[in-house]
Amino acid sequence: MLLRKTLVTSCVCLFVASQANAGIEMFADSYVLAPDTAGQVIDIMISSMAGDPKIVGANFNAQIPSGPVFDGPGGLLDAAQFSPGTIWTPSHHVSGFAPPTGFPEFVTVSVTLDDLNQSVDASGVIARLVVDTTGLFSGTYDLLLKNDSSPFVFASNVVLEGGVELEPTLTNGTITINAVPEPSPLLLLSVAGCLGGVCVFIRRWRSAVGTNDSTS
Repeated sequence: MLLRKTLVTSCVCLFVASQANAGIEMFADSYVLAPDTAGQVIDIMISSMAGDPKIVGANFNAQIPSGPVFDGPGGLLDAAQFSPGTIWTPSHHVSGFAPPTGFPEFVTVSVTLDDLNQSVDASGVIARLVVDTTGLFSGTYDLLLKNDSSPFVFASNVVLEGGVELEPTLTNGTITINAVPEPSPLLLLSVAGCLGGVCVFIRRWRSAVGTNDSTS
């Protein structure tokens, strides 16, 4: 009987825990940035499902690692911004380091609403990272919101109403530094259309010239 109660209690706890973050996800994308340029801004997103809890804060961590030692190849992460254009209300405060002294590839900051009776939906831009690629001209770098490897293990999380911290599903991304941006599909389609028009014009011109030659 005791074993049955224990199993039931465990199942209920697991169900509640899985429901708490069932649809909340914080994720980075695959970003393409210009080389040797400061002040480039990228958005970190968060999403949730209907019925998921609202949040009152977040403990945000991000890293662009260059290897097992914190020796980033350039300026990298300059700051993490939480307004404007993010999910946070104008009345909030930020604490922490962005980036910590001596760690140009790492930011660790906390954001909290000033009025803890307020909350926001976990859906939209949760933070904006300011990236400095000065001295970098090519390459692809990991952008981590979570790192399970030594020497420094970290994970971003959100703060629910009541002060409970919750680790959402975290998805890391990449940053590619590309000197020559890839042409958009629309541009390629336009070029193809122009080339097609030129080919049709040439065929008609040749046909007209041939007709004139045969009648002269």
